[in-house]
Amino acid sequence: MINQDLLAWARSYIGVAEIEGDLNNATIMEMARILGLTQYTSDQSDWCGLFMSFLAHVTGAEKPSSFLIARNWLAVGAPVIRPIEGDLCVLWRNAPDSGFGHVGLYVGEDAANVFLLGGNQVGKVREFNYAKERILGYRRLWRAS
Repeated sequence: MINQDLLAWARSYIGVAEIEGDLNNATIMEMARILGLTQYTSDQSDWCGLFMSFLAHVTGAEKPSSFLIARNWLAVGAPVIRPIEGDLCVLWRNAPDSGFGHVGLYVGEDAANVFLLGGNQVGKVREFNYAKERILGYRRLWRAS
């Protein structure tokens, strides 16, 4: 199942973090290079979509055409009401109608929060919790055809 492949790859990158200042984390920049993103020049750019796109690339999962924009992940796969581990979760950022977002892999929840594994979660790949009221949707990815 693609969910388990996405999770396995994501977990192998736990701890990869931005480097403050003028230097860049070579691993993050290599993800951009593999995806052909020559305009991506700093690990301090928003990179949750970059990380998700890299995971989709290495697992053969589908991705949106403009994959760096977190909210565009709502256009791939199938919508899910009750997520399982490895489903995508897309959140709003700043405000529900801001156009900004965040994307990560669902790994669990409690009454108030959803737990995601993703990139650029406070500057690194890690599990982090987000308030459930920020959820825009869950998606289950399929292998690209």
